[in-house]
Amino acid sequence: MQTFSSIFKRHGFKLWSGHLLGGILAGIVFIVLLLFPLFLSGFFAGLTAAANSELGLKQQMEQIYAGVGVGIVFLIVLIYVSIPLISAFYHAGSIGMAVEAVSTDRPRIGHFFNYGFRYLFKIFAYYLLVGLMFIALGIVFLIFLAVTGVIDDTASGFMIFLSILLAIIVFGFAALGVSYGPIIMITEQAKIIQSLKLSIQLARKSFGKVFKTAILLLLSIIAYVIFQVLATVLPAMALKDTSEVLAVLYFLLFGYIIFPPLYQAHLSLLMVYRYHKYLRHQIRPNYSGGGQDRNPYVHLNHQPYPNVQQPPFSFQPNQPFNQQPNGFPPPSNQPTFGPNPYPPQQPFPPQQPFSRR
Repeated sequence: MQTFSSIFKRHGFKLWSGHLLGGILAGIVFIVLLLFPLFLSGFFAGLTAAANSELGLKQQMEQIYAGVGVGIVFLIVLIYVSIPLISAFYHAGSIGMAVEAVSTDRPRIGHFFNYGFRYLFKIFAYYLLVGLMFIALGIVFLIFLAVTGVIDDTASGFMIFLSILLAIIVFGFAALGVSYGPIIMITEQAKIIQSLKLSIQLARKSFGKVFKTAILLLLSIIAYVIFQVLATVLPAMALKDTSEVLAVLYFLLFGYIIFPPLYQAHLSLLMVYRYHKYLRHQIRPNYSGGGQDRNPYVHLNHQPYPNVQQPPFSFQPNQPFNQQPNGFPPPSNQPTFGPNPYPPQQPFPPQQPFSRR
């Protein structure tokens, strides 16, 4: 299997381009969703005020503000629904493009949008399922705090410390357990609940590798924040004394266009790469870190084409020559045809001479 650095060097520009265009599309959709309810409510409120022109200015303004207030309430509800949907699109596109880079070594910018729209509602449903799981864990933990007396300040300091430590362990393990669900869903084409189960199974069987991946992601985030401050914030503050417009343009260019898509592509590729190299064999035991084999979660008629780099059988010179490929029956000792009536040691029977008549 190729190294992470070689994949990132070869396909980094494509990954950055896909994340940049996908982020621009997600941002445009989010802005439209923000402005549409306010515009719609203000428009209908203006029509209502114009229809009641006999009212005074104060009554007309009250009707306009009442209509805008309804739009603001609708806007808040829409934000809570649209943000997970937009995040699901961006998350699915990012993982899908990274999967193509690792498994096929041929990612395209269009893969971001293909995977983003294809797995949009599945990832969104996965978010809802994970949210319900964390709500259930929170309720159980609140009951534990109420029983131990931490909520009403009757517990000892040791019990408070133990509760905080227990919360970190439980919620931390839960976060690690659900982190690989979208990757399993896209890579193995598994269902939503099955992806959650397999992700928790990975965290339970290979906790060390999953925890190491989380540490690497945390170190990457810290390095990105430091780099962002040094390469974006400080130069923008230095340019502010020269030209505020130039400082704003510099901050928007490096703080929103260049660095964030590259950083997100790096994180997604890191998780997908470590999943393929260190964790995927826990789900597919025949997977050895390269090529393609039969996916147990996909129907046999929908399996991918076999990798041409992996032949159906391997030649072993120390084994008998009659070794057959996998799936073929062994050779039979019985002859397929009858004995040769004219063996090589015997001459052919004499032929009649040719004569013309």
